[in-house]
Amino acid sequence: RLSPKFISAEQIIDNTINKIKETDKPFYMYMQLLDAHCPYAAVKTPKVKGKTFVKDVLKKIENPTQREYVKKRFFDSGTNSIEQSKEKLDLSISFMDNQIGRLVEYLKDASLWDNTIFIVISDHGENYGEHGNYFCRGGLYDPSTHIPLIMHIPGLPSKKVNSLVCNIDVSATILDYFGEKKEIDGKSLIPLIKGEIEDDHSFREQIIAADGFCKDRYSIRTKDRKLIITDSGKCFLCSMEHSDGKIEEYDLEKDPFELNNIYKESGKLEKELRAKMAQ
Repeated sequence: RLSPKFISAEQIIDNTINKIKETDKPFYMYMQLLDAHCPYAAVKTPKVKGKTFVKDVLKKIENPTQREYVKKRFFDSGTNSIEQSKEKLDLSISFMDNQIGRLVEYLKDASLWDNTIFIVISDHGENYGEHGNYFCRGGLYDPSTHIPLIMHIPGLPSKKVNSLVCNIDVSATILDYFGEKKEIDGKSLIPLIKGEIEDDHSFREQIIAADGFCKDRYSIRTKDRKLIITDSGKCFLCSMEHSDGKIEEYDLEKDPFELNNIYKESGKLEKELRAKMAQ
């Protein structure tokens, strides 16, 4: 599997600012920053005193295809331990944060900030051994699915939201802001941000997700429970089996790392998820 060439966030933000300078009309800009993807090419490999080295990781992996995948990820990133890979990812995120900050400062200096919707979102997290998953964003466990979402919407107050929300809510929020009421899957976050409804997880009782790297693997998550059903869990990317059982259930309050599968019998969550899967 060939490693693609990465264009750094610095270049993308430079191009974005230049494009905005070229127009005096309303604009839409989409920027995909890849610096936080392996091989974390925008930053230098840090010197880190590792504990879990490449050879230690490879010994744990039984699947030969996954073993080669992980070996290549270490090679591409120029790291030799999990700790060093994590630190390089953190540096990459910090680098992107600084570049995004440059764009924010430009918009403010150009008197555009107060008239611009600005959204920062991630499409997935990263795994460094959770559930045997390395350098792969599949899995449906929280390290893959719990992502950042930061929104600046002119006229709305600043607020940290604790309710369950998901990426499909972004489009619903924007449509609501412009007065467009559409029947879509997402829910507008504006009532939550304004304090018109309680930020107590009643905004959305559950989130349904599908593992895009497997043929048939789905989850349903509430504030304190997650249930995963796997009919075919082999990952298209790293070739590992993304499951710890055909049906998994986790108590997220007592077991936030999703290590203890407590599934015993079919209940409300499983019935609701199967009904969604059948649609």
